[in-house]
Amino acid sequence: TRREQEEDISSLLTERQVFLQAGTALMPKIIIPNLESILEIGKGVVLNAEIVIEPVKGTYSNRDPLPSNLVLYQTNRNNEVGTLLTDNFTGASITSVLSADYLYQEESEYRFPVTDYITSILNTDEFQENQLLIGLSSTEFRSSVQSVILGGPNNKSHQMKLEIYYSVNDD
Repeated sequence: TRREQEEDISSLLTERQVFLQAGTALMPKIIIPNLESILEIGKGVVLNAEIVIEPVKGTYSNRDPLPSNLVLYQTNRNNEVGTLLTDNFTGASITSVLSADYLYQEESEYRFPVTDYITSILNTDEFQENQLLIGLSSTEFRSSVQSVILGGPNNKSHQMKLEIYYSVNDD
C-alpha cells in the first residue's frame, strides 16, 4: 500500500532541485504565493501566464530522454493528488510543451500554459496559497518508471518560474 506524504520537503534541502518519479508517486509541488500583489499594479487582465521549469543539466540524454509531457494536478496542504488542471475553454488537461536540447542541454524547458488558472485565481475574493503537483498522466504514472530532475525555486542554473504578462486598464 502506498503512503501519502503529508509533509513537504523544501528544495533548500535538495540543492534547489525537485524530483519526479513515476511508480513511486514522487511529485514536485509548486506553491504560488501572493498573486494578489499583481492587483496592486492596477485593474487589468492577464494576457499570458506560463509556468517554466528547466530540467537539470547532465540528468538526461538521448538514451535517457526527458518525459515528453508533464501535467499539473491540483493539491492541498496534505499533498493529496486532486484533479488535473484543465483549460477552461476546451476542458482538456493542461500539458507541458517540452523544448529539449539533448546536445548541449542549455535550452531545455517545460512550459505550462496557465493563463486561465491565474486569471481565475485573480478573480476570486479569497486569496490563498495555490498549490499544484507536477506529474505524468495517471496511466503513465502507474505504468512507467520515468523520472526527471528539475530545477527548483531560486535555482540559479535551472530556473523554475511563473511568467505573467499583465495589462493594466487605464480607466
